[in-house]
Parts: sequence; C-alpha cells; structure tokens
Amino acid sequence: MKRQLNMQEKNEWIISHLDQALEEGWIKHYHQPIVNTLTNTLVGTEVLARWEDPEMGMLYPGDFIPVLENNHLIYKLDIYTVRKMCATYAEVDWQKDVVLPFSFNLSRQDFIYCDIYEEIEAAVRKYDVPRDFVHIEITESMFTDPATQEKIRETVSLLRKTGYTVWMDDFGSGYSSLNFLKDFFVDELKLDRDFLTNFSQRSQDIITSVVDMAKKLGIHVLAEGVETKEQFDFLRKIGCEQVQGYYFGAPMPWEECLENCRRQGLVMSSRMQNTYLSQIGKVNFVTDSAISLVEMDFQKRQGYILYINDYYRETLQEIGADQIPRVFSFDDLNFSPFYSSLLNSFLRAQYSEKEEAFTAVHGKNPVRFIVEKIGHKEGKAAFKLTLISVISARDSEEQVLLNKINQHLYPLYGSMRLFNTVTNQYKEIGTSSSDKSYSKIRTSVDGQRSLAIKLWAEENVFVDDRQRFINFIDFNTLDERIKGRAFLTDIFRVKQKNGDYQMTKYNIITMSDFSEHTYLFYRDDIAPESRLHFKETEVELSNIVHDIWSSALIESDLRIFWKDTERRFLGASQSFLDFYGLKSVAEIIGKTDEELQMNILNEPFRMEEDKVLREGKTSTDVIGTTTVKGQLYDIRASKFPIYHEGKIIGLVGYFIDTSSGKNNAKFVNEKMKIMNVNGLLETILNFETNRVETGQDYALANISITNYQRHLATYNKQIDTNLLRTIAQRISEKLSLGQVLGHTTGANFVLIYPCKDMAQANEVLKKIAQVIQDIHEIDGTPCTLFTESNVTLSTDTTGVAAMVSHLKI
Repeated sequence: MKRQLNMQEKNEWIISHLDQALEEGWIKHYHQPIVNTLTNTLVGTEVLARWEDPEMGMLYPGDFIPVLENNHLIYKLDIYTVRKMCATYAEVDWQKDVVLPFSFNLSRQDFIYCDIYEEIEAAVRKYDVPRDFVHIEITESMFTDPATQEKIRETVSLLRKTGYTVWMDDFGSGYSSLNFLKDFFVDELKLDRDFLTNFSQRSQDIITSVVDMAKKLGIHVLAEGVETKEQFDFLRKIGCEQVQGYYFGAPMPWEECLENCRRQGLVMSSRMQNTYLSQIGKVNFVTDSAISLVEMDFQKRQGYILYINDYYRETLQEIGADQIPRVFSFDDLNFSPFYSSLLNSFLRAQYSEKEEAFTAVHGKNPVRFIVEKIGHKEGKAAFKLTLISVISARDSEEQVLLNKINQHLYPLYGSMRLFNTVTNQYKEIGTSSSDKSYSKIRTSVDGQRSLAIKLWAEENVFVDDRQRFINFIDFNTLDERIKGRAFLTDIFRVKQKNGDYQMTKYNIITMSDFSEHTYLFYRDDIAPESRLHFKETEVELSNIVHDIWSSALIESDLRIFWKDTERRFLGASQSFLDFYGLKSVAEIIGKTDEELQMNILNEPFRMEEDKVLREGKTSTDVIGTTTVKGQLYDIRASKFPIYHEGKIIGLVGYFIDTSSGKNNAKFVNEKMKIMNVNGLLETILNFETNRVETGQDYALANISITNYQRHLATYNKQIDTNLLRTIAQRISEKLSLGQVLGHTTGANFVLIYPCKDMAQANEVLKKIAQVIQDIHEIDGTPCTLFTESNVTLSTDTTGVAAMVSHLKI
C-alpha cells in the first residue's frame, strides 16, 4: 500500500532515501522518442528519471527534482544517470541491437558540486561509449549567476571540444535566449514546448524565424511538445529536423519505447544513418528558392524524393513541367535528354564534391538546375536540387545589374566577379552574354576559397607582395575593412604568361546600392613598362648576382643550405624548408643537424662537413637518411667551402631526394603514407647503428586504438580506411624531425624516435596519444577514440633483435 505523507514529510523522505534509491536501483530511466521529420526515423531518446519507490510508489520528476535542487543533491542523480546509461552500452551487440544516442539534462549545480566533465568522461571511457551518443542538455538559466557563469562556460566548451554535443533546452522560455546565442555556442536548440501549446499563425511565424536563424548559424533544431499531425507536418515543412512529444509516445521503459515506435512504423536509425541525417539537416528550408532534396541509391540504382518546397512546385507549374516521381529508377531518367542530363549531374556531384549545373528545356521553357551534394553514406548520397526559371531570372533586378556591368565595364576591365560575404554567392562576369554570366552562379565554400586564393598567390604573386595580396583578397574581413568607403584598391606584382612580373592594380567596389555585403572585384593592368626585368646596362653586376641568388633561394627546387664553421645553420632555401615542413628559417638557425635530429645516421654527414670546413675539400653525393613527417628518405648531399679573404668562413650545400628505395610499397603503407613493417625494421636498424656510433638513445612506442572493433561494427570499411589514414595524417603533422611513424596491424601504430631518457620518451608518447584522442570526426562522421600504449628504450634492450621483439605485429 502506498505510504501517505504530507508535503514536508515527503520532501524529507526524498532527501533521506536518495542514496538508498540510487543504490537499490529504485531510480528508473524512461525514454521518450526523438524522431527525424524528413524520414520518420527514430534517431534517439531523451532519458527521464522515475522513482519507483517500494513504499511511496511512483514518484515523478516534479515530485523529487525540485527537492533535490533545493537541497543541492541533484548532482548525485545526474551522475547516476550518466553512469547507468553508459553501462547499458557495454551490454549491446553493436551489429545486431538497436543502439541509439541518449540526451539528458544537466543542472547548474552539477558544475559546482562535482567535476561533471570528469564524471561524464570516466563513464564514457569505462563503458566505451561513442561521445556522439551522449547529448547534453543545458538551459540558459544556468548562466544567470555571474559567480559561476565563467566556470560553466569553460566546462561546456570543453565538453564540445572533446566531442560531445550540447543542446540548449527550453529555448525561447527565458528573456535572453537570443543574447545567449550571441555569447555561447551549442549544437542544437530544443524549442520550448510553449511554442506549440498555442499553435497560432503568430506562433508558427516565430518558430519559422527561429529555425531560419538556427540554420544560418549552423545549429540543428528540435521541437518538443509535438502532439498532433498538423504540428508535425508544419515542422517538417520548415526544416525543423527533429521532434519529440506525445505524438510519438510518452516516456516509457526502453523496450516499451522501442515496441511503441515499431507499431507506429518508425524506422530504427543507426550511427551512420544519424550522421547522414545530421548532414542533410544543415539545409535551410526557409528560403525563397525552389528546392527539393533527392536521395540517390547508387547500389540499387534508385532515387527518392525526400522533400519538395512550395516554390519548387510553383515553378514547375509555371514552366508547364511534370514533377519527378517520388520513387524512380535510374533507367527511368534515361528516356529524355533532360532527365539524362539530370542523372549525369547527380553522378558528377557525387564524385566531384562540387556543385554541378546544367540548363535544359523542361516542360515548355528553359530552366537551370543546380545540384549540390549534402550528405552521403554507404552507397547513397543526398542532393539539394535548386530549380531556376531562366525566363524569370532574365527580368530580375540582379540580371539588370549584370547586364549593365557587362555592357559598360567588361570592355574596359575584362574578367570581373561579384561576391556576397554573407551568402558566399560568387558570380563570374566574363562574357557579353547575360544568359551565360548568370549561369555561372555557384556557392563557394569558404575554406576551399581561402585555400584556392593562397595557392593562386603562391603561383602568381611576387613573394614580397604575396601575404599583402592574400590579406587584401580576404573576404572574411572585407566588410570591416571597407566600412565607410566606396572601394579598396592596391597594387601587386603579378606574374605574366612570359614569366615577368607586372604591376597590377586590384579593385574592390561596394555594390551596396544593389545588395548589402555585395562587392565587385576586378583587376586593372598597369602600363607594360612597369614590368620587372633585368637590364644589365642599368644595374650593377653585384646587384644582379644578389638577385640571381635570391631567386634561386625562393624559386628553385634545389634544397640549399649554408652553415658556419661550427656546422650551425645560417640559412636555407625555400625548397629546403618546404621539404622538412618548416615554417621559417628561424627554426634551424644556430642549430646543428644533431640538435635538430634531422638525420638518423649523423656520422657520414658530420665527417664530410669536417673535411669541408677544416681541409677545404668539396664533398659530393654523400649518401644519408633523413626523416620528414614520420617517413625515412634517402638523400645525396654535396657541400663546398665558403671563402672570404682567403679564409673558410662556412659551407654551402644542397641535397637531392633519392628516396625510391624507402618511399615505395616495400617500405611504406601507401594508403596511410607512413612506414610499414619493413620500413619500421629498416628504421630500427638505422637508429641502432646511430646509437652504437654516437650514443644517441631512442625509443620504440606501440600505440593501439582500444575501441577499434566497435568502430568497425558501427561503420563501413571505407570509413574505417579513412579513420586509419586520418590518424596517420594527424600524428605525422605533429611529429618533430627525427621521429618515424609506422603501422603494423589493425589499429596499431608504432613511433620510433630519439630521446635521452624514459621521462622524455613518455612525454612524447603522451602528446601523440592526445593527438589521436582529439580526433572527433572523420569526413563528417563522428568518432570517439581511446588508446593504450607502451614504450621501450633502446638502452633497456640488447641490440636490434631485442628491440624488434617489442614491435606489436
């Protein structure tokens, strides 16, 4: 029989029996479904506590959560929830069972009365839970106390940096939600259920605006409190990608929750499917463009229409065209030139990772289709299809502007570009045909654009002007730099077809009268007499020699270096720095080969350099082995003395890479671009030879990914290959000169490196292990990596064979 208590007695009961309830398992976890609106897929659950007390009966959150909050005990419940939920993952079969992420709420007190980050991390590590399966819900009220605000902010940032997703719960319920988003970063907004309580047009307009804002900020959106089909359909239409509420079920025990979802026909998601849906969820449906989302199954040769907005339907009606069937086979798309072009665009976009576009007659009128890949998984890819009616585009204000530019400016300046710094829309204007200039619209990805500018500048802009050019063309800072001005202009030396550098003026003009944040960018060649070239009659011979030497150091492929009489570097060519991955010559100046640990076998080079400096002999084609980003390279080095007033003051040398013996399939894992077992055996032999000759100790460390098999179980083989390649790449980027990286089997990596003692060896190993654990994403796919490692010093073994025995093969 349920025990009857008044309010005060009940509160005291809760306080005094909390520890027992946690220990005895009276606190149960109920699950409420979280559903993807685009695919009707169960993508996760929110975990909610219920207290099933043997004396008090069922206690709901409203009965005990406020009591625990008021008595500063809520952190115990939250820690229990994390540990209990993580423990369930240790019991699942990742290949057979339904395994979904869970979300749970944190309290402000969790950040005060315990180290909640360490508590979550400990549970995740103990039970090998992918961090992307743990969604942490916080509220803006947690940040209202100035005394704890900074600590909470730092912890939340650390959680996100470590790979957890952080959701802002009850968004819109407070008075400063928008201000919160200005100062804090979260991965998902949970719209407060009150938005749907009064489902009026005004409420719908507000929800639409919030979803639009969130998508522009790169934040996912979930709506709670969904109870009707009308609400669900509306949320799906505006691109609110996830919903939660009684429409799909009340909170229930896990098995009951799953059974209820199956009865409703919901598809159970997988880890890969969730990643795929998350990629698609970045698309903003709140747009004036005519868009549809199409999924292409390249294995089954079928396509599926996932979404079509009203503008798309209206545009089809306007041009008198039929809609693509909701489900179609690739063979269906080959019956007309239009559908054949559409299919080819899908195929090109699948492999190019770029927007693909074509213009064709569809229905009775010409239209332009832009195809953009937005997500991918095993054998499937999702695309956003944008439809543009060429007829309506011709009459737009935008087209009028393009026509004017083509008519009046193009004959004077040639190639021009319009760029919008907010939308990243980029239009090339390089033809008198207005139709063709309009057809060149494409969206530029900021990272790709920045890289392209940098590469172009390195190839075409004079080295002394290069960084200034990159800064001038930086569209990320353009709005601020041009504020209050009509234009920006600067002059740079730009390479011409014949190899000369010509002074070229670049101009950026604001087009604010046409569209805010839109700029016209073009170049204006200065008179040819401004070109830079040598004229022997006008320049002293010493200046010519200096310029020739400078050009050789900057432009030549020769890896040139020069040293003082103590064999310390004084300088090097750009090619030398690039070969070793050095950012600046300052990294080597004043140091010897041995101090830099550039070469595994130092004696041959040291002996030859001593002859050059002490005897004035020229050293030619001395064979040696050097290390670059974890790999061995064979080189041949030549060196000769530098004389000043009859005395040797240093040496100049260069080397060539002859690494075909090391850098090939016999010694290198071609997929990962690091040493294979044969390469590692060769490395140990070289390090041991150098130890005998110079006394330089070295270490061999095995680093294994402990949850590699679980990763295999949740992702396909291609993702697995990319994972190993990414790990190898990230480690290689962090390696110092003299350190060699290899792979043996499975997910076991080997690092061989010089060191002076075990303390230094462990310090290097700790940094490399952290590099691996900091990898939280592979090609857009979340991952959680844990490592174990061991290290052996060469001085603790007895020769090559003993060191080789420590390789984990």
